[in-house]
Amino acid sequence: MRGPDRSWGQPRFRRIGAASGLILAASLLAMPARSAPEGPDRLIGHVVPDRPDTFLVFVPERTEEAIRRDLAWAAEEKTRAESDARLAAELAVQEEARIDAKKGEIETLKAQAKLADEQDLESRKEDLERRRDREELRLDLLEERQDMRKDEAEEARARKKLADAIHRLADRELTLLERRARLARLHRGTAPIPLNEALQANKEVRDAQERVLKSLEEAADRREELAKKQRELTEKRLEVFEVQGKILSANAG
Repeated sequence: MRGPDRSWGQPRFRRIGAASGLILAASLLAMPARSAPEGPDRLIGHVVPDRPDTFLVFVPERTEEAIRRDLAWAAEEKTRAESDARLAAELAVQEEARIDAKKGEIETLKAQAKLADEQDLESRKEDLERRRDREELRLDLLEERQDMRKDEAEEARARKKLADAIHRLADRELTLLERRARLARLHRGTAPIPLNEALQANKEVRDAQERVLKSLEEAADRREELAKKQRELTEKRLEVFEVQGKILSANAG
């Protein structure tokens, strides 16, 4: 039996009885569509096939080279994110030590101002209170900066989770690529296709597509989580920036 017109890029199909419709479906699902832009940013994008399909291609095919680039990116990004998270955590600990020291300085100034007040040293008292106000602003800066370091660590951990999700996705895409290639080889052969083998190959493609779709869903969730962490980090950096501006204004005065 003559299959679909080759001008649509489809293979010829051989009659295998009642299962021919299933084999047609399997082949259509296995056919490649135009690849989306390369790199992990394309994972949530929309892809328009080069040709109309009788059956929907749920996961457009990409080249092995493009998939392996995603794997390499994910591995590098995971390493960067882990390093950034460690550094942010270390800086947060350092900020804690500075906060404790600054609180001690403020308590000392308060005690000195109280003593000056008891001794009727008004000028000295006013000077000590001004110094205390400046140090309290610096304490605010240190506390805001500590919160910022914690947010930086959270953002880095969210990047790591996204990198892990993209790595799993790329692994599953490679599996899908292999199974599609196996299905395509069945139809390129000249010998009749055993029914069980054809149905199994079709099932493997569908199962692989389902796993890729679930990984795409996971990657989308991780992107949303990362966007939230990045927004929170940006807001905190703005708060630190504002406190720093107050200190600069106080020093200028």
